[in-house]
Amino acid sequence: MSDDPAAITVSRVLDAPPERVWQVIADSRSAPHWWGPRGCIATVQKMDLRPGGEWIYRMNVYGLTSFHNRSVFTEVVEPERIVYINGSGKDGHSATDFESALILEPDGDRTNVTFRLVFATTFFRDQFARKYSAVEGGKQTLDRLAAYLAETAASGR
Repeated sequence: MSDDPAAITVSRVLDAPPERVWQVIADSRSAPHWWGPRGCIATVQKMDLRPGGEWIYRMNVYGLTSFHNRSVFTEVVEPERIVYINGSGKDGHSATDFESALILEPDGDRTNVTFRLVFATTFFRDQFARKYSAVEGGKQTLDRLAAYLAETAASGR
């Protein structure tokens, strides 16, 4: 997944080593605490973190509406990256399916985390970015991940 004009990329440096960030990301019980922008809560129904495994969850948005999400993992390299094909809609698929990657790169005792979403065309990228405020949502998701890491480190979880 290179610098593609049909991609959305959001990054942030987190105050935790890649192994700790990986533990939180790979634990489906932590998803409601950090996955998604502010005001959203993810309820994970299935998370089989291996190539070919499914990740099925419902994203509740501000308690007003919810979206079904179904992704299939295509690459899992602990603690470096998770790549998956995103689908949504009633059957878990839509015309705007896209590839997502969550990339963890060591930065001393910290981790540079990058979300990269790659769409089939710039049209689909732009449509998704507008409809879901994807760049801001990605930033908020990484903010929530940083806060959850700090909270769990402080509490020893």
